[in-house]
Amino acid sequence: MNSNQKKIIFLLISIVIGVVIALQSPPEGLTPAAMTYAGIFVAMIFLLISHVFSDWVVVLAATNLMALTKAAKITEVYSAFSGSIIWLIVMVFTLAIGVAKSGLLTRISLKILTFFPANYRGAILALMTSGLVVTPLIPSAMAKTNIMIPAATAITEQLGLKERSKGALGLFSVTYMTIMLGSEAFLSGSLYVAIMLGFLPNQKFTMLSWLQATSVWLVVVLIGIYIYCMTYCKPEQDISFPPDYFKEQIKGLGPISRDEKLVGILLLICLVLWSTTRLHGMDTGMIGLIAVCIMVGYGLITDADFIGKVSWTLVVFIGGLLGMASLMTSLGWSNFIAKLLGPVFAPVVSSPWTFVPFLCVFTYILRFVVIEQVTSLVITFAIFSPLMQPAGMSTFVLVFVQFLSAMVWNIPYQNPYPLTTLQVAGEKYVTFAEFRKSSYAYMVINLIGMTASIPLWQWMGLIW
Repeated sequence: MNSNQKKIIFLLISIVIGVVIALQSPPEGLTPAAMTYAGIFVAMIFLLISHVFSDWVVVLAATNLMALTKAAKITEVYSAFSGSIIWLIVMVFTLAIGVAKSGLLTRISLKILTFFPANYRGAILALMTSGLVVTPLIPSAMAKTNIMIPAATAITEQLGLKERSKGALGLFSVTYMTIMLGSEAFLSGSLYVAIMLGFLPNQKFTMLSWLQATSVWLVVVLIGIYIYCMTYCKPEQDISFPPDYFKEQIKGLGPISRDEKLVGILLLICLVLWSTTRLHGMDTGMIGLIAVCIMVGYGLITDADFIGKVSWTLVVFIGGLLGMASLMTSLGWSNFIAKLLGPVFAPVVSSPWTFVPFLCVFTYILRFVVIEQVTSLVITFAIFSPLMQPAGMSTFVLVFVQFLSAMVWNIPYQNPYPLTTLQVAGEKYVTFAEFRKSSYAYMVINLIGMTASIPLWQWMGLIW
């Protein structure tokens, strides 16, 4: 069966599923428009899971069908595009372009590496520290990871570690995990944070309040990563590299450039404004977009960058999904699901001490079936979000626990980012076969971190 035949078959199946559901008589409390929505939504999820069409095309077709069938108004379907979240996503992509092109993060990272001992333990601490320092400075975890990962490879070579050895795995893992996972603890750290905020329209977070809510999880993750890298991944023999190695690397960069100075000043201003949102009330995305405009004016970001390097397909995908998710409440499905599934999941949802670990494990299993991470959140959100308020838990708990639990990479198709980073590193010292072991470690660390966060969330009023 070729790809075109497969597309036709899956498309026909999705149409049949959608039409059958849409034509059902609405249960008490629902309307025909709600059934039309259900048919389109389930067909959309089926196609997203099958992965035979591009995700953004599937979502775009679903949102347009909602408007064409008059199940919802166009303004309702595309409500996310008139809010701040989509513009925050655009800012994340564009600001990351300018920061990456300036080279400032490379200089900062190399400078931090000079402060630690020239051995394996020092390298682990240096890579973790530099990753943590640069994390809030650029809102793209992938960009930061791929800027930093060559440093991990260079240290691996200097230490003389063997290919596919545990020591090489430790240096690669501490870089990837600190940045890709730790970025989610900062409002300015990742595109994924903007996506999570899109599912929390009625909750307002500042940079400080988001960091406060994620702080316990972040500390547990960092400690867990360090223990994993210093126990399971530690080389059998003590090894070291030339103490002046990174100083020489910094010299090779030459004097600090005009672009680096510009980006440094802009990032400092943005961080101050992002951290004081409660005082001035300015939108996070708008602050970043002004910085982007300045970078464009100085020529650091070009028109070609804005057109070609911003993932507009992802913008359409996220905007459409957020719009479809919001219709779940307005069309009555949230209340209906709460009444239907409330008694079923009552034993686990009744207490955060059972629900949080359950949700971690539930998500780990779900990700073997659902390829796209945001899609897995939409499915989980549809099932559990109506149950959060009655159980005395904010939807933040649902969204944060689910999304961070979904960032595993046990098998290649679950997560494209580890594969990309391995390619950037050359796949010489670490391959996916070794790196998947770090995913298993993260699953345990994440479950501990999420559970340990419950008292903090209770104190913050996110669990009552």
